[in-house]
Amino acid sequence: MDNNVPNKKLNGRRTVSDSYYRGRNEPSKLVLCEIDKGYMTITLNNARRHNILTTDMLDAIRNHMIKAKKNDTIKAVLFCSSGDYFCSGIDYSEFVECSDDKTYKILVNDLISCLRNFFTTWFSFTKPIVCAVNGPAFEFGASLVVGSDFSYSSAKASFDLMFNKLDLTPIGCVTHLLPKIVGRGLAHSMMYLGGHYSAATSFDRGLVLDMYGVNSFSEDIEKRMLQLATNSTHCLQATKRIVQFLQDDTIEDIYSEELKLYQQSLLSKETRKKMKDDWAMRINLYSDI
Repeated sequence: MDNNVPNKKLNGRRTVSDSYYRGRNEPSKLVLCEIDKGYMTITLNNARRHNILTTDMLDAIRNHMIKAKKNDTIKAVLFCSSGDYFCSGIDYSEFVECSDDKTYKILVNDLISCLRNFFTTWFSFTKPIVCAVNGPAFEFGASLVVGSDFSYSSAKASFDLMFNKLDLTPIGCVTHLLPKIVGRGLAHSMMYLGGHYSAATSFDRGLVLDMYGVNSFSEDIEKRMLQLATNSTHCLQATKRIVQFLQDDTIEDIYSEELKLYQQSLLSKETRKKMKDDWAMRINLYSDI
C-alpha cells in the first residue's frame, strides 16, 4: 500500500473504503465511501496525485452510486476529496507513455466505454448530487461540478476546464449545462479559451451555490447535507424527476456526441503529440499549489 495515502476520517467518523487501482502501482484506497445521517459521502483519495481520476476510480464511483440509488435510506450523495485538490481531471499518463498504436487505441476505447457507463449512471441518478469543492477542480473535475445538482466551495477552490489546453473537446455535458449555469459568454470563454477562475468568481456567476472558509469547510458542508437530508426521499426524488423531465433525452444525446468528438481527438496525431509535450506541465500534477 502507498503510505502517502492517508487513512482518512471524515468529520471524526471512520470511513468504509474500497480499493480500486490497476496498473504499475500497488492497490491503494483511492475511493472512500461512507453512509451516515441519510446521505452517502464519496471521497476521492488520490491526494498524492491531486485526485486525478483513473478508470478504476470512475468505475468505483459508479458502483457506489448504483448502490446509493437502490438504498432507500440514502437521500443524497456528496462528492468531496482529501488533500488540497478537488480533482485534477482524468489520468492520461498511460496515453502519454504509450508508443504502440494498437495499444493506444485499446486505451482510448476502454476510457470511452468507462466514461459512457459513468455518464449513464450519473445523469440518470435519481437523488441529489452535491459537490464539496475544497480546492482546484481541473478538466473532468470541473465537469463533475457542472454536472452536479449543486456545489459548494472553499475559498481555495478554483476552476479550469483545460480540455482545449490538451487539444481535447469537453465532456460531461458541459457544452449544454455550463451556459445555463454561468451564462453563454463566460461558458464559451471557459470552453474555447480555458482560463483559471477563482472561487469568488465562480460563486458570483452561480457555478457554486455558496463559498465557505477553509477552516470551517467540512462543518459547513455537513450542516448543508443534514439540511438536505431532512427532506423526504419521495420529495427529493420527485423534485429531481421534474427538473430532469424535459432534458433526459437531450442529455444522453449530448454526452454521446461529446464522447464521439472526444474519442476522435484522443486518436488524432495532433492530440497525442500535444499530450506528450504538455500534459504534465499543463495539469500541474506534481508541483505544489
